[in-house]
Amino acid sequence: MSKKGRPRKYKVGYVASIYMDLELIKIIQEKAQEQHKSISEYINDVLWEHVGKEKQDSKNQ
Repeated sequence: MSKKGRPRKYKVGYVASIYMDLELIKIIQEKAQEQHKSISEYINDVLWEHVGKEKQDSKNQ
């Protein structure tokens, strides 16, 4: 446990990963707004696009 009055010390990688997650969320939010979709709809569409590409790639091999 940390002592009262002292901030908790985090490793730099942990803080950087949180910052990157927040930046990704902002980007996803912007893309969803551009397409007039909710964030979950946008993510769902992107994931299904990816699945479709993988299926097509496996057929071509």
